[in-house]
Amino acid sequence: MIYDFHCSACDTNFDIWKPATEFTRQAACECGGLANLVIHAPRGFINEKVEHAEYNPGLGCVVKNRAHRAQIAKAKGLVEVGNETTDTLNSIANESLSTKMKYEAV
Repeated sequence: MIYDFHCSACDTNFDIWKPATEFTRQAACECGGLANLVIHAPRGFINEKVEHAEYNPGLGCVVKNRAHRAQIAKAKGLVEVGNETTDTLNSIANESLSTKMKYEAV
């Protein structure tokens, strides 16, 4: 991870990359002083929560979040599967079974 530090002795800001397992709130500065970790406000977009922007091979583009994925799928005429409730799945299965039985009886 990249951590931002500020040294008040020489008024310098610098970044240090180190694993999260080696996290410290202070680091040595080049001037010999002790720099403190700088805490930033969360970064994000206004009115848009970006969970994990990633390339979605099924949609063929980068998807920012669930709402964006739903918007892209709707524009392409696709329907997401796998998020149905148990009641919905049961009704679909029953409807499919009754249709199948109707055709087998003929």
